[in-house]
Amino acid sequence: MRFGSKASTGLGFEYAGRDYPYVVLLGQAGSGKSTFVRKLVHPDCLSDVDNKSVTKLSCPFWTYDGSMVICDTPGTVSEVDRFTHNYVHIAAALTFSPVSRILIVVKADIQMHSVLDTIRMYLKNLQQVTNYDTKVVGVLVTNMDTIPNWQPEELKSLVKDNLGLNCVISRP
Repeated sequence: MRFGSKASTGLGFEYAGRDYPYVVLLGQAGSGKSTFVRKLVHPDCLSDVDNKSVTKLSCPFWTYDGSMVICDTPGTVSEVDRFTHNYVHIAAALTFSPVSRILIVVKADIQMHSVLDTIRMYLKNLQQVTNYDTKVVGVLVTNMDTIPNWQPEELKSLVKDNLGLNCVISRP
């Protein structure tokens, strides 16, 4: 289903003559992309307790307040249908509408350098296949409440200093 026009007047999703931010989530299977989308689309929705990846297609959704369109994508570490799952549907998400923000979704890890390495890998892959400016790319770190001693400000500083990204969001 197509909601808007690709002939947008700016970065985002055009509907009824108005531009809305269009955000694409990228990340490994089980990183929390779909859970985050569910919270924005249905704020009363409970999170899944199953860590099994179920997202097979890229799918844009309006947030519950109508302020933006957010696109859920399949995880990038799928053993089944690796090519189709990883690249075709993610490419569809990135070309559906002009992208306002790409959020690299990573799960908090006891080793902060592991999180930075994952983000670095996504940045490298994005730069190889797209012409997106890093100003459009941000990071969403999930499961922050499961790692003791992780502070959001420390994480933001590490991501900015090591990777040059200014948009860092953390959530439990």
